[in-house]
Amino acid sequence: MTRTTGFLLLLAAATVVGCRETPLGPDTSTIRLEATIGRSTIAVGDTTSFVFGVRNVGARTVRLTFGSGCQVLPYVTAEPADEVVFPGGGGWFCIDMVTELVLPPGASHTGAVVLRGGSEATSAEVPLPPGDYRAFATLAEPRYALRSEVLMFTVRYPSLPVPPNKGNNILDAPC
Repeated sequence: MTRTTGFLLLLAAATVVGCRETPLGPDTSTIRLEATIGRSTIAVGDTTSFVFGVRNVGARTVRLTFGSGCQVLPYVTAEPADEVVFPGGGGWFCIDMVTELVLPPGASHTGAVVLRGGSEATSAEVPLPPGDYRAFATLAEPRYALRSEVLMFTVRYPSLPVPPNKGNNILDAPC
């Protein structure tokens, strides 16, 4: 091996090791996009929370840079067509500006959406008619293609109460 070839190999190795974003890209093993839902089944009139967030699971501070005011974006889709029902209109409207999120080791940035079974909800809730749904979140940072686990949940009509048996049923009469 010539001296020039050896120097170029050493320079290339130093570039790969010393610069995490070039040419290998960002270290995606240090952040997680997480999601949970309070209850997997709710009745019309009930609510549950869909909580989502990005967490730094690494040993170093992570700086995320976004091309808009949107950072972690929640979605709810209706089955079976997988139609986006939240946000309304199927997508987010985001202010065009550069924003940053700095996460020290172990830190997280979370948000929540209150889901209400039925068509009536307050302005802070997402109304959902009876049916089957999926909830997930995405990270709007262009260097990371992260999507949370997809969570299944159901909105159902409430069960009708069963009246107590008062002994006047023909099936309760002695034979």
